[in-house]
Amino acid sequence: MTTTTAVTAVKAAPVTKYGTIKGFIEERQQAIAQLIPKHLNPERLMKVLLNSIYKTPALQECTPSSLLQCALTSAELGLEPGGALGHAYLVPYKTTCTFIIGYRGLIELMRRSGQLASIRAVVVHERDRFSY
Repeated sequence: MTTTTAVTAVKAAPVTKYGTIKGFIEERQQAIAQLIPKHLNPERLMKVLLNSIYKTPALQECTPSSLLQCALTSAELGLEPGGALGHAYLVPYKTTCTFIIGYRGLIELMRRSGQLASIRAVVVHERDRFSY
């Protein structure tokens, strides 16, 4: 007597680079949340970070560890990468993600220091005359 069993193949959902990166970063959310200053919401930071990665396909080619390092730097400084605030940017260089602070991020850090009386950012071109 011969019995046969039918094996049903379950097709797994395709794993995208974004999905892999998202999972890698979400697994380390606790470590990132421990570094975040009180003024910043950890859930918001994660959403902004993952949104930046999703919107920039070249970031999806970066190594997850370099993206995590940028997330940790962002959390330490309390600056949101990408987004409308322009505090900092995630810039892909081949397969490495680099965290670059924007001028608005520098202004924010100066304000938080408590040692700033006033600040004004203006554009100065090569042959412009200006005084400060």
